[in-house]
Amino acid sequence: MSNASPDIKTSSRWFSGLNIIKSCLYVVYSTVLLFPILSTPLVADDFSAPFHQVFSEGFGVTAAVKSGWYNAYGGVNFRILGMPFGSFIHFLYVDLAGRFQIPISTSYFITKLVLYLGIGIVSSSVCGELLRLAGKTLSRWSVLFVSSTVIFVSLQNHGMWSNDPVSGYPLAGFGSVILGLSVLTYSLKSVRLGITRSRIAGLTILTTVSVLYYELNVGIILGVAPLLALAALRSAPDVSISLFTKIKKLTFIAIPCVVPALALGWGRIVSGSTTQLYTGTTIRLDSRAINTFLSGLISTLPGSAWALSKEFLGGSIGRLAGVFPIVGLIAVVTLMFLYSESQQKRERQRSDRWLLIAGLISLLLFWFVGVGVQSVTAKVQDESPRIGYVYTYYAIGATVVGLLISLMILYFGSSLRLKTTTVTVGLALLIIGTCQLTVNWRLMDKMNASLEPSRALIAAFSSQSDIPHRCRVLLVWTGGGWPSYYEDGMTKGLQVAYLHYHGEKFCPNFVMPMP
Repeated sequence: MSNASPDIKTSSRWFSGLNIIKSCLYVVYSTVLLFPILSTPLVADDFSAPFHQVFSEGFGVTAAVKSGWYNAYGGVNFRILGMPFGSFIHFLYVDLAGRFQIPISTSYFITKLVLYLGIGIVSSSVCGELLRLAGKTLSRWSVLFVSSTVIFVSLQNHGMWSNDPVSGYPLAGFGSVILGLSVLTYSLKSVRLGITRSRIAGLTILTTVSVLYYELNVGIILGVAPLLALAALRSAPDVSISLFTKIKKLTFIAIPCVVPALALGWGRIVSGSTTQLYTGTTIRLDSRAINTFLSGLISTLPGSAWALSKEFLGGSIGRLAGVFPIVGLIAVVTLMFLYSESQQKRERQRSDRWLLIAGLISLLLFWFVGVGVQSVTAKVQDESPRIGYVYTYYAIGATVVGLLISLMILYFGSSLRLKTTTVTVGLALLIIGTCQLTVNWRLMDKMNASLEPSRALIAAFSSQSDIPHRCRVLLVWTGGGWPSYYEDGMTKGLQVAYLHYHGEKFCPNFVMPMP
């Protein structure tokens, strides 16, 4: 239904020996860039939920999935795919620690790494498709390494003060963004190759899955609608389209947008989730909503939390010499790929300005709607007193902003000739990256030190240490001033889980200290 362009091969087979080596290097490189974010300790629900779940719902995959389903179907959010998956992962953390002594912190590290690698891969796919529309076809590896570098280095670590999906809730944060950007990638590719019934069917499945995983993905579904409409209404210059044909085409491409809306709306009505009270879904439309929205947009920009970070670090961030080798590695990798692209001889590709603009609008709508939907809720307004405090929307905003910066670097940098402007911009970005990496490492150290009792507690669970040590770390942890429901659920979950895997309680005869 649209003018298809050829799918130009830009690299050899993905599973060739060279590509396997590049894949391994990409994983190692990404781990180095993300290490201060990957290694922060479990906090809040990510810390207690796995143990509270096995205490209240029992053990096994079936029990975990059922727990997630009932919490989604009868809860305040109709995330009937996201919550069962999250419950399964939580059970997996406990099961791996109980059966194979794999620390929960290690499983958490791996979970976050896999999600960020997914963000890098899907973001590079979006970049590649948008660059095609801009008239440039670059190698997959160049786009992957450069875009991942920009996104990973620009991420901020808000775990000390925010309900933030960077250091907590990764499945809800960046997990949902992977699905959202997958919708955009599939839409852009469908537009380029031609809209067909099979591609619309595939896109409908993907959009429905994305909103049932996390409803914030409604933003990207709204975003791709103009892109699909523009592509569907196009025809050869000498062919006129009747009004009936236009309506038919628009109805056809509306399916991927209408079906998920019906699924989400119908599901919430049937489950009764809309009738429950929860500040995270309670709408508060006043001046605070506008202020929270604007503050949220700014807070997703690179460097926006530096002032807040400095306060939490005691008024001084200080230099960190260990960051400079990482920055040097970033500079070498980025210049290597950009130089490689600048030496390639290419035929001039036809650009498509209108589809490019529509694709960029899709990204902006994903960002703005994500921030806007949460900014109108009482919970987010109350927990975002100033710039730097963020909520789940940060995963969307930080990725979109990083992706847009990557587009500019790849578009202009692929014609690199060491011009003064290019060098100046490159140095500025390296300085910003150096500052952000320093802040992230400092906050990681601060967070690890402040949450040492929590780290020691879950380490004792997986290491099968002796009873006196287990009781001691549990006693220290319960002295942390936690809310009673949180402390009670964690303690009971530890006792039940340790008994299940090792035949004795985590701390026999433990008595909760008086408040």
